Amino acid sequence: MKRERLVKIISFCLIIIIAYFILMRSSNSSFSETIINILYDKKVQVLNVVFLVAIFASLIAILGSYWFASSLFLIVMGLIAIVNFEKVQLRNEGFLPSDLLMISSWNKILSMVSPWLIVGILVLITAIGTMCYMILRNVKFRIHWSIRVGIVVLTVFIGYGLGNSQQKDTVFYTVGHAMGNDPLYLNPVIAVQTNGPIINFMNNVNVKITSIVKSSATLRIYS
Repeated sequence: MKRERLVKIISFCLIIIIAYFILMRSSNSSFSETIINILYDKKVQVLNVVFLVAIFASLIAILGSYWFASSLFLIVMGLIAIVNFEKVQLRNEGFLPSDLLMISSWNKILSMVSPWLIVGILVLITAIGTMCYMILRNVKFRIHWSIRVGIVVLTVFIGYGLGNSQQKDTVFYTVGHAMGNDPLYLNPVIAVQTNGPIINFMNNVNVKITSIVKSSATLRIYS
């Protein structure tokens, strides 16, 4: 019993750590730069890890299969990291909610991507799924349905709060700032390097263009 519990704890923590470092590394140009930005503001990194734990726990609660939830979590985070890395390198910005609108044009996007990258992604997905199945197929999380619901509700609440953290004079903005989250970074590269792609993505979910920004944009157009 103790050994089984230890395996659960170690594997859960290891999966979170792997996902976290892959995501943070995708926003920075080198490993040393990644460490510097992680240490720059430790509070926002705690927020990062808490949200990742909530997402992973929700997948376990919903799917009921630890190995499948683990493989799906790592695959999704890996794909986000790849997209985020490419966007930082090519456009100096992280993975944003607006990028999801491009899914409808996936065939055009694939035509612009190197076939080797596509093959590599497929191999990575297969490898992650196989490894999770081989290592974790016998690990079971027995969670009461009420706790499952509570985990999912908590995750949705955290996500909702992060999605509205850029709205000033709100509880979410105040709590986010207390945790070191600055959703109003003027430099999109610094934002994703410091906050990480997941927090940066959520910070841009419900962005509203202010009248000041609209006016300055209009002035630039007609000047």
